[in-house]
Amino acid sequence: MKIITEEMRFRQRLCEYAIKYGVTRAARRYQTNRQFVYHQLKKYDGNVRSLAFKSKRPHYSPNAHTEEELALIRRILKRNGIYGLAEVYVRSIKCGYKRSFGSMCRQIRKKGYKKPTIHKKSYCKYERMEGKYPGDKVQIDIKYVPNECIRFPSYGHRYYQITGIDEYSRKRILKIVKEKSTYETSKYL
Repeated sequence: MKIITEEMRFRQRLCEYAIKYGVTRAARRYQTNRQFVYHQLKKYDGNVRSLAFKSKRPHYSPNAHTEEELALIRRILKRNGIYGLAEVYVRSIKCGYKRSFGSMCRQIRKKGYKKPTIHKKSYCKYERMEGKYPGDKVQIDIKYVPNECIRFPSYGHRYYQITGIDEYSRKRILKIVKEKSTYETSKYL
């Protein structure tokens, strides 16, 4: 049993009103244009089913690949598929194929003539270096401290901050020094 929609009932009322009072009055009353009313009257045969929405899908596709073209693609892909799809296309053209490269590739994918290649992720032996115990690995960095950040009188001296972070415990130790040198860094350590 097919469903009668509200839209179909509306169109039936529209057609019956147009038959009784005319197309212009029906278009005005149902707030539509006369062309729409004429189109519905042309479809209407007294049955509400005649006003149902029809599919706009075509019954056939004139540009579809023929069986001969698909057989040609399959045959040439089987012989020359290892050289790539460009080579398959060139050889197909020599044999009488008249469509585009993209069209040929679409048919190969759609029909499943060639399985997609799965690229495996490359194996990497990289191991992250993390400390095994406190003090095993420490990251040290030294930065200049701007004068605006210093809250005590500097008397023209420049100050540097040495930061050390332990990889194992994630503990951070800071020190303010007056010079940027290996002596101060080794003393900090």
